[in-house]
Amino acid sequence: MNGKGDKRRPSKIPRKEFESRWDIIFNNQYFSECCDAYPSNEVNKVDGEKIGMCSSCGEWATFYSDESDDDWTDQIEYMVEHP
Repeated sequence: MNGKGDKRRPSKIPRKEFESRWDIIFNNQYFSECCDAYPSNEVNKVDGEKIGMCSSCGEWATFYSDESDDDWTDQIEYMVEHP
């Protein structure tokens, strides 16, 4: 079949770079304090704060990690026990 959409779209990022940045892209989940959105570029640590570009509003923002939300099962258990 020789039609539109039969070919694979070429990647804009070389495969080696994509694989080397896998952890940055998918494992380090940071959220902006302004919009709770993902960063649109790398998050850099400056004077103890994580700073990057917010993907929602496009402004520079400080970011927090969702590591503090690891204890969500205890929170759900508490809400079930205390309606």
